[in-house]
Amino acid sequence: MTPCDVLPFRRPSGAHEQARAGSGTGIVMMNLGGPATLDDVEPFLRRLFADKEILQLP
Repeated sequence: MTPCDVLPFRRPSGAHEQARAGSGTGIVMMNLGGPATLDDVEPFLRRLFADKEILQLP
């Protein structure tokens, strides 16, 4: 799979009526990259969770 692949989306039964009513939920999936080595995982996650433009946590 490549970053440009799009996976098919199947709506659950009854979702068509909900989508027409305008009360659906959307999901956006983005690839923000990742660490190159195991040693890079902790610093990567610390920067990711500290970035207020990516994640807004209380």
